[in-house]
Amino acid sequence: MTATTRVLPQDQGLASLGPAAPTTTPAPAVRVGLEMHPDSDGERWIVADVTTGRQWRVNAFAGKLLVLLDGAHDVPAIAEELGLDPAVVAQAVGRFAQMGLLDTPAEPHAVPAQERRTTASATHVGGKPKRWRYRPPGVVELTLMDPRRLLDRLAPVVRLLSTPAAQVLVALVSLAGVLALLLSLPALGAELGRPATLPVVGAALALVIGATMAHELAHAGSLTHAGRRVPRLGFMLMYGSPAMFCDVSEAWRLPPRRRVLVALAGARVHLFVAGVAGTVVATAGPGGLRQVAAMAAAGNLTMAFVNLCPFVKFDGYIALIGGLDAPNLRAKCIGELNDIVARVVFGGRRETTTTARRLAFGLACAVTGPLLLLVALLSYAPSVLAVLGPLGGGLVLLVAVVVAAEVLRRLSLRDRRAASTGAGIARRAAGWAGLAAVAVAALMWARVPLQTSTVYAVVDGRAVAVLPATGEDAFADGASVQLHRAGIVTSPVVATGTVCGPAESAQVPVEAGSPVSGGVHLSIERRVVPLCTTGDVSAADGRVSAEPESVSLADWAQARILDPAIAQLP
Repeated sequence: MTATTRVLPQDQGLASLGPAAPTTTPAPAVRVGLEMHPDSDGERWIVADVTTGRQWRVNAFAGKLLVLLDGAHDVPAIAEELGLDPAVVAQAVGRFAQMGLLDTPAEPHAVPAQERRTTASATHVGGKPKRWRYRPPGVVELTLMDPRRLLDRLAPVVRLLSTPAAQVLVALVSLAGVLALLLSLPALGAELGRPATLPVVGAALALVIGATMAHELAHAGSLTHAGRRVPRLGFMLMYGSPAMFCDVSEAWRLPPRRRVLVALAGARVHLFVAGVAGTVVATAGPGGLRQVAAMAAAGNLTMAFVNLCPFVKFDGYIALIGGLDAPNLRAKCIGELNDIVARVVFGGRRETTTTARRLAFGLACAVTGPLLLLVALLSYAPSVLAVLGPLGGGLVLLVAVVVAAEVLRRLSLRDRRAASTGAGIARRAAGWAGLAAVAVAALMWARVPLQTSTVYAVVDGRAVAVLPATGEDAFADGASVQLHRAGIVTSPVVATGTVCGPAESAQVPVEAGSPVSGGVHLSIERRVVPLCTTGDVSAADGRVSAEPESVSLADWAQARILDPAIAQLP
């Protein structure tokens, strides 16, 4: 998975920021590290902090005023030069101070503008920007390099790929390959549903990493081709998945159409790679080459789909707000939704106006992020527990506690919001009581399917299921089961059966149930139960799943998250 980092400008005109007390600073000065540029239409200015990557978007008057705040002229002098009332200028300067755009009173102000620009540039090039950054709710970034030299070397390639002929060729290859892949779905399913050797996995992983890097370079090349710069390139953990990132925040200085092209450049790379791989799947015979191509096609189509999701800060969202010229649309819509929630649950006055469309978008954005975190937790928890043991159990429990604490924190913010708009203690207490009743009802009465799975293998000519660390009751004598092939991506059903005997000890191959075949021929003693199957599985191993049972949401969370983590603790 991959994502493009953009620090979206906060859209703030001075009139929209509310009243502010006039500043008494005799010679206000913009703080070191800020750059001011008019945007593509000249109606607004982008103010960028080159040391943190944060951006603001202000109206044209505010941008021109910021340029004049060089520490050498006081408010009356600036007002006289602009032909404005000093009180208006003082109020604007006061707002700049509240926004954190000016030097603090303890810092020197009389710094010439040329020296200020030189200092800001040196701060950026010299590596002052923070290498580690956290972007809630689930993204951690590590800056690895300033990619400008690399992009200079790639400029001829970018110019070639930007020609109309190259664009048409890329689009045709992508479309034809994806269509060929759709017509070859049986071959795709066969390759994804069988184990892979280490060389095949390594080749597919190399293709995925290469596509990820090309994704980010495509964003960067598209931006530099438009005359803007890319300050940093790095590695990130995005909702638990490793990815690369590229900071193309300066796309906000481009016209809306060019912003969209920059945002979609990465997804086009994935579609192109998927198209080439799809052509190989459709034309190659069964074997390692077709399996590598199938994994590359499936992986790149998945990454293209995920990156185009408009409800999280991936490329699709960036393209949406760039085309609409609406920075921070997600935060604003979620804020409007929170205002409605605070009023309905905890009381108070409604202070914002919104529309049903904005509320629906805000709800989708508010739900998608936590849902991705939950999927990441459920996906990575078994691997973390298996590899790290007691440490992994502690980490899983810690993440569960942090998620619960975050939910309570956000509800507390809504409570304080209601209190600030006139809601009384009794009304807010009733809201908390209602939330508690809904939570208890959901945990106790909501029914969800719970399926327990484990490894099966063929030992001495018979199929046996290895009993899991938790959930042994699902494999009691007589229980119905399904046997799945351990495919590298999918797990097709190969047989059905029942547990037909009590638990016993047996030597089981260590690679049993693994989707990756490493050629290790070792066995380990495990507790197993015999399986009576409807099909011939004498030469296979994989995963076996018990018949799903309907349980409460509380029991599901305990069985899927808490019990496996606690079982690893000493």
